[in-house]
Amino acid sequence: MSESLPLGFMMERATRMIKLRFHQLFKEHGVDLTPEQWVIIDILKREGVLSQKQLAEISFKDAPSISRLIDGLIQKGLIDKTSDKQDKRATNICLTRKGDALMDKVRPLVIELRRQGLVGLDADQTKRFSETLEHIFQNYMSPDN
Repeated sequence: MSESLPLGFMMERATRMIKLRFHQLFKEHGVDLTPEQWVIIDILKREGVLSQKQLAEISFKDAPSISRLIDGLIQKGLIDKTSDKQDKRATNICLTRKGDALMDKVRPLVIELRRQGLVGLDADQTKRFSETLEHIFQNYMSPDN
């Protein structure tokens, strides 16, 4: 492969391969999830109960996408959606026991899959890569750039 490939193309290509591997991993282990659904339940496992708006912000999903993902995860019995006690217009999202159990089953598999993607990179390279991605992200988040 040529070093002259555009950075954006290489990032998109890597992202597509990661999603493909996630699909394969879930299929091999009989897990009925998409990579996008995984992101949502992983956030809920880490953060606890969140409003639908908070979940959309953390996952960088637009309102229609987050609604679709939430509806699919509710149908699978992995999350619950309830009205906020203080603001009836807001909804709170949380993992169900089934969702929590699935996380316990799948998380070690995902950790191993992520480890495979970093094979051959030492700690400094991984740290620099993470910092570079964060820098690129912040550049795009800044209205001045």
